[in-house]
Amino acid sequence: MKNEKLFIYGEKRVLKGRHLLGLPVVAISEGRRLGMVGDLLLDLQRRRLSALLLEKGGGWRGPALVLFQEVHSVGRDAVTVSQPGMVRELKKEAWLESLPSSSLRCLIGRRIINVQGDEVGTLEDLFFHMPQGKFAGLEVSAGLIADFLWGRDFLEENLVQVFGNEVVVVKKKGRVGKP
Repeated sequence: MKNEKLFIYGEKRVLKGRHLLGLPVVAISEGRRLGMVGDLLLDLQRRRLSALLLEKGGGWRGPALVLFQEVHSVGRDAVTVSQPGMVRELKKEAWLESLPSSSLRCLIGRRIINVQGDEVGTLEDLFFHMPQGKFAGLEVSAGLIADFLWGRDFLEENLVQVFGNEVVVVKKKGRVGKP
């Protein structure tokens, strides 16, 4: 079956980050549901998806995650991992403290400005190359009316200068087209 959540951009398949939110994570070795994707942990310096943060209620004592490199596949209806041991409790992951990261939910709604100081819009989502998890670009909203009339815009990842704590700074003066 075709995955309606995947887009073709150039020669590559890309997936919107929000489409991962709420998907069940399933261990294919046991056919067991391990939890639901609650957020995405991003490595903003390397511009890639680092891990899937699982929502509470998956049978873990605290927050848990699956490293993206250990994901077997991302499908239309679920994310699969080879075995339950791929899920790790968050408190045991010491490397998280040194990783310059953020989550998708923290980035959504962040203002985007260009290097000339003009507001480009608001970050609504991130696109990822699949299956690698590398950033492909940003989905940008110019506001409710503009989104309704013309749709949202797509900024390629190479136009992003920095993901700041308060704003995202992009190199291009204008706005660019659709994915």
